[in-house]
Amino acid sequence: DNKDIAEDWGVIEALASDIHQAGGIGSAQLMRASYILQMSAAITSAIESEALYRGLAEAKTTSRGIDLDVHLSAGTIAPQAKSVLEAIERGDFEGQYSAEMLMSDISAALTTADECEVSLPIAEAAFSLLELLCMVGGADKGVSAINLLYETEDKSVAQGLDWSLAEQYDHEHGDDCDCGHHHHHHDEDDDEEYELDNRSFGFDDEFGFADDDEFGFDEDDEDDSDRRLSQIQ
Repeated sequence: DNKDIAEDWGVIEALASDIHQAGGIGSAQLMRASYILQMSAAITSAIESEALYRGLAEAKTTSRGIDLDVHLSAGTIAPQAKSVLEAIERGDFEGQYSAEMLMSDISAALTTADECEVSLPIAEAAFSLLELLCMVGGADKGVSAINLLYETEDKSVAQGLDWSLAEQYDHEHGDDCDCGHHHHHHDEDDDEEYELDNRSFGFDDEFGFADDDEFGFDEDDEDDSDRRLSQIQ
C-alpha cells in the first residue's frame, strides 16, 4: 500500500531515476511484459522489412535498400525500431541491451502468458529468432544482430557467428537438458491447448481463405498473383 511505498521510497529512488507507480503488486512487471511484446514485434518486423528491401535491391527490382529518412518523414517506422535500423545501416551489431537479455525478457512474458493459457505466436517467433542467434554465438551482441540471420553466411560469419554451433546444439540439447539455458518450448502433448480454430479467423485448414469470394478474389486472380510472385523470386 501507499504506506509501504513511502517507507521504501528512499531505496526505490536509489535504484531508479525514472519512477512510475503502476498499481498493485505485479502491475509494473505486467507493464514491462506488455512493452517487451510490443518492442520485440516492432524490432523483428522492422528487420524483416529491411531484409525485404535489401533482397529486392540485390535482385535489381529496386535501386536501393530501405531509406530511413523517407520512412521517418512518412511516419512508417515504429519508434522502437528506429535505433535498430540505424544500427544496421551503420553495420553496428553491438549494444548494451543484448540479444540474450531481450530473449530473457520475452521468455518472462511468455511464461506469464502460459500461466493464463494465452497463446502469443508473434512473441514465440521473436523468441525463436533470438534463440537461434544465441545458439550461433550472438548472445552478447545487440538486438540489431538479428539482422545477421537474414544475411548471407559469409557476412554473418564475418561478424563472429558460427552456424555449425546450431547443428551441434540441436544434437546435444533437448527440452530436459541441464545446460543452464531456458528453452521456451511447449510439449507436444500440450500442443492442443494452443491450437486455434483456423476457420474462426476466416481461414481453411490449409491456411487459405475459407471463402475467397468474400474478399473479391477468384481463381484467375490467384493464378495471376502466383505468376507475379514467381517473377519477383
